[in-house]
Amino acid sequence: MTEREEDTNTGSTGELGIEPRSFNRIYVNWRFGVIRDMHTLERFAYRGHEAIQRRTFGATRCVARVLVGESLLHQSVEVPAVSRLLEAAVPANMRVNNGHGEAERLWMLLGAVNSSQRRSPYSVDTIVEQVDNTRGTIQRTPLDRVRQLRSEGYRFIRGIPTDRVDEVLDLWRWTFDWNREGVVGLQERLIKEHSWRSSNRGVWFTGLIDPGTHELVSIATAERLNMPIGDGRTLPIVESTEWRRSDGIERHGFMVATVSHLHAQILEDLDGYNPLIIAETNFWSEAHRAGFAAAMDVAPRRIGRGYVSQALIQNVRVGDGRIPDGIRDFTMMYLPVESQNNFYDPISRTAMLREGVL
Repeated sequence: MTEREEDTNTGSTGELGIEPRSFNRIYVNWRFGVIRDMHTLERFAYRGHEAIQRRTFGATRCVARVLVGESLLHQSVEVPAVSRLLEAAVPANMRVNNGHGEAERLWMLLGAVNSSQRRSPYSVDTIVEQVDNTRGTIQRTPLDRVRQLRSEGYRFIRGIPTDRVDEVLDLWRWTFDWNREGVVGLQERLIKEHSWRSSNRGVWFTGLIDPGTHELVSIATAERLNMPIGDGRTLPIVESTEWRRSDGIERHGFMVATVSHLHAQILEDLDGYNPLIIAETNFWSEAHRAGFAAAMDVAPRRIGRGYVSQALIQNVRVGDGRIPDGIRDFTMMYLPVESQNNFYDPISRTAMLREGVL
């Protein structure tokens, strides 16, 4: 059995708790609320090293996703045992009690331990520099991009019609290791959740159809994970993922508009719930360029007196056509509340979504 057959896509955010994932990874999404002490973070670091040394579940990469308040974040970047494992730290638009009667900002942390065999040909400094060099001001708003394509006859869809399952599978099969069962499962889940109260939905999809060929030219999906804060609230973390444009198409605006439409859906459905929309963008294929154009950003790398690279090193395989084929490095991006207010306000969202159909 080949690696691709073994490593069928297992979703994006995963479930709460400990879960073996594709490409020899163990994922931990902490289910017990906001972490408030350094000892717990240090224990995570120890357990991660232990899992890699013992090859638990055959793992060569162990990842933990946790929530912390800003004060513990600032402490964690100064403790070597923890800071050297931090790959990403992303601020949420929510506040929590710091234990001393004061409110502080909530952050999502992602820490990882890799075995020595998971080595990138790129240094972290190179990844950071090249990504930051592509950051710029928004030249065209997400709404403008969607409107332009609509004016040319392009159509956005929010579901996967049965007669397009094969198209979606063709786009995702070798790139993201999806199989037919996975695509059909997503199709059925989208149909089922369409009848739910919008704030309860946990998956989204956008496809862009060419008016001339009537084929899908770009697609993207998103998956939600509700992480408990511990005071009766949850933080909806929504991972925007599987960004894919048809081969042979050079028009980069397709992907940006598709991602923008997807994010408009999420924000419309979860209005008032403060979702944290994130994307792990493939550095090798420069997917961060589409993220920046869709008004996403990279969270601060300098935090207090410490540093977080916001780079996920040797995470998963993506069939992006680059050589050699294999595990890729990613940049963590997110949609800041400022971008939500400036580019995804209710009026803009309504305009972007007006022709969405199942």
